Amino acid sequence: MKKFFLVVVAIVAMSSLSLAQLKLNGVGGTVGYSSVSFNGGSSTESLGGFAIAAHADLGEFTPGFGLFPEIQYFSTSKDVSGFKWKLSDFAINANVHYNIAMEGQLKPYVGAGLG
Repeated sequence: MKKFFLVVVAIVAMSSLSLAQLKLNGVGGTVGYSSVSFNGGSSTESLGGFAIAAHADLGEFTPGFGLFPEIQYFSTSKDVSGFKWKLSDFAINANVHYNIAMEGQLKPYVGAGLG
């Protein structure tokens, strides 16, 4: 665990030198549908609802690696056996994309993030 922590600190320290290059390159949004299942005693129930999200493209903080923070929100409710179940989620995520260099229109990437 200590080695992992030291690696993370080293990466953050090296990356912080180039964080000044970050700028807002674009913003976007997402609308989707989420379904959550849970065990309500003797039966399994599902709650579904729409989710919304907004993200920003802050550009590359080091060659090939871009920063894409986002926020997401989901909320739904359902009456089950006389009880009203409510479920909501608000997430703040920091995603990093590694851009794979290729010729042409296709621009693939590999991503990872914390939320």
